[in-house]
Amino acid sequence: MNTRLEYSQLLGKFTQANTLDTTDTTNGYKTICSLIDVERANRFIVEMNIRYPQLNTSTPHPIPTLQEIKSEIFQFIKRDIQLLEQEMDKRFRRRSKLFN
Repeated sequence: MNTRLEYSQLLGKFTQANTLDTTDTTNGYKTICSLIDVERANRFIVEMNIRYPQLNTSTPHPIPTLQEIKSEIFQFIKRDIQLLEQEMDKRFRRRSKLFN
């Protein structure tokens, strides 16, 4: 199932919304990915909370900007695709050996 991933720089929080729901602009949420798998979105949020601990606590460090988060999600999806390509390549090689 797919969802829309949003981020609020004001709150330093992520939210997932149904793709047909309206964006909660009153709390500063902006869409960072309009269509993403729920499991992938959850992994991204966990990774961002680890990379930017200020998202979970009230540390004096500045909250990441919307542009930083957009760059992070691009890199996250890029890494995800590369891992998938590597796994597919390994499977293809194994199957090729079986049939040759």
